[in-house]
Amino acid sequence: NQAFRYGENVYGFQFHMEVDGPLVERWLNTPVYQAEIEQTNGKIDPDLIRAETSKNISDLNALSVQVFGEFLNLLGHRKRFTRLGSM
Repeated sequence: NQAFRYGENVYGFQFHMEVDGPLVERWLNTPVYQAEIEQTNGKIDPDLIRAETSKNISDLNALSVQVFGEFLNLLGHRKRFTRLGSM
């Protein structure tokens, strides 16, 4: 499971909805991650990741605003989460 709730007060997220294009690029340029990618013998293609990121990042960011905004609403925050990284 990538997201879960345990009881009434515990939430867990095991994915990165907060990412943007520059963060994906930093990950792809991090030596330890480059070594891990290299060990996949071509099963992970950094160029494909870049292309897919460019194609899908806007949708992910819109979904992130919605998910994080609803999470903050659930916690009782009155301010509305209106864009990635701000309240």
